[in-house]
Amino acid sequence: MRIPGLGAPELILIIIVIVALIVLPKKMPQIGKSLGKTINNFRSGLNSGKKAEEEKAAERAKDAAEEGEEEAEETVEAEAIEEPEVIEEVEETAPEVAEEAEAVEETAKETEETKEAAETAEAAAAPRKVKRVVRKAAPAKPEE
Repeated sequence: MRIPGLGAPELILIIIVIVALIVLPKKMPQIGKSLGKTINNFRSGLNSGKKAEEEKAAERAKDAAEEGEEEAEETVEAEAIEEPEVIEEVEETAPEVAEEAEAVEETAKETEETKEAAETAEAAAAPRKVKRVVRKAAPAKPEE
């Protein structure tokens, strides 16, 4: 029996659609569950990458602040030996360098506080998510 306008590819496609309509309704919950897990794993992977970058940035900021203080002290000592004029100039710029180092340290602290606040917010949001899932999964209460 030959149907005009339908070739082998079209018939194969029709058979696949019919099989999918028969088999997929039984597998849909499993497919949805796997898709949800995949999305959650992807999101958690992105978040952990961001947290790691923030931690590295905070560490670099602290290291830079410490190195800046050490370099300023070494410069003052080295130049103090050379010329008295330089001593005055270094003494004038030393407070500015110290202020910059403090600003870098404050930025590092703020970054850590922001990270801790994000973790706290994430932990606080977890029970709400569980409640939503439980509400959705719980059967509706019959009215009496």
